[in-house]
Amino acid sequence: MMEHYRLAPLIKGVLIAGNGAKKTQDPTIMMLWILMFFFIGIAFYFMMVRPAKKEQADRTKTLANMKKGDKVVTIGGIHGILVDMEDNGNTVILEVAKNVRIKFLRSAISTVQAKSSDTTSEKG
Repeated sequence: MMEHYRLAPLIKGVLIAGNGAKKTQDPTIMMLWILMFFFIGIAFYFMMVRPAKKEQADRTKTLANMKKGDKVVTIGGIHGILVDMEDNGNTVILEVAKNVRIKFLRSAISTVQAKSSDTTSEKG
């Protein structure tokens, strides 16, 4: 038969050993740790969060300033010319070939290249 172990004396011994002499920590070490994590947080903000916010603001501004006749590229890689906007500007219609029009959400536009009338290099 297997003997049952009594856990109460073991737990009591661990608790008594844990209450032994404790080392006193130097408060400057704790301050250095706090400062280190603070500066890591600041660095993370300036390297990751701030550029992402700036990029999102630029994208929102670009999408808000689109006009009829702009050459655009969708996130799927489709090139076209903006011919119309519907539903308070949430939907745009692109002409991708002569008499071929496709309806997209405004958020599906990746980049706005230029006005179609501004490009004279296509003729020559």
